[in-house]
Amino acid sequence: MEENYPVFEFKKVTKVYEGGPLVKALDSLSFRVYEGDTFGIIGEKGAGKSTLIRLFTRIEESTFGSIRFRGKKLSEMSPEEIRELRRRAATIISSLGLMGHCTVRQNLELAAKLFKVSPTDEANLISEVMEKCGISAFENVLTHELSPADRVLTAVARALLGKPECLIFDEADAQLSDDETDRVAEIIKKLKEEYSLTLIIATGKMQIVESLCNHAMVLETGHLVECGGVLDIIKSPSSAAAKKLVYPENTPLEQYDSQGKRCVRIAFDGTAAKEPVIAALVEETGEKVSILCANTKSIGGVGFGQMIVELPDDTIGAQKVINYFKQKGVFVEVVK
Repeated sequence: MEENYPVFEFKKVTKVYEGGPLVKALDSLSFRVYEGDTFGIIGEKGAGKSTLIRLFTRIEESTFGSIRFRGKKLSEMSPEEIRELRRRAATIISSLGLMGHCTVRQNLELAAKLFKVSPTDEANLISEVMEKCGISAFENVLTHELSPADRVLTAVARALLGKPECLIFDEADAQLSDDETDRVAEIIKKLKEEYSLTLIIATGKMQIVESLCNHAMVLETGHLVECGGVLDIIKSPSSAAAKKLVYPENTPLEQYDSQGKRCVRIAFDGTAAKEPVIAALVEETGEKVSILCANTKSIGGVGFGQMIVELPDDTIGAQKVINYFKQKGVFVEVVK
């Protein structure tokens, strides 16, 4: 198999719902998910994320366009091939589909039988996936009594029993707190390496994309408005939908220039993030700025920060500040 061969390839995929008012849920999407990727699909409610996820394993059919899994069109697969596809690319849905009146182990035992795991291997394999998913202590707990995070991890453990190549998450993080999201993300990151998985994660949380994904796409009302490296999208978002997700505190930019002040967003990573760019500003330019909001984080192990700053009132002073940031290797864009 050639290097960088796509696991999934979408070409001009459109999904239209009929039977009432015509609804175009997805409009001509083209993208690829490569071997070993952690690929994020992000957008607000109604963007089309769940519809798109259902197309990956032909839970729903696309209306137009083609979808390939490892080079073969899904539309040409037999029922047996589709069942195999759904094992190899296991989908974890937001409702998780666990049997709440059964214990964690009982849920996994049922999955083992569905996946035709050898009876001699079943007990050890179940114990292994529970340990790797951090849920061994809850094996005799009914799943409806688990925390939201442990329910997600139980669903992941169940999928691992089928020895998948790819895990597809359909907003499985929707009910998690920030702390639970961090815990689940850390475990999934380890599982990806241990099992050599490709991950596809549909989410409404930038927190997940920032902590896990190397590539991402942004959906807005069924349209692909941005696609590429996560750090590139976060550093310099080009679409309004991405800006709304990326900017500090998810706050509409209009609030920053509502008083007629000129503001810019600066974003910096790597070496630039470690330099005291604001502290040195006055010394090097003689100009001052007001910081309206800021945040810092680690994205893929790289330090990243962003700020919304208010520029000096005079045009010359404002341009001096912008030129200073650019000379420091800091991304700058005027708030509009």
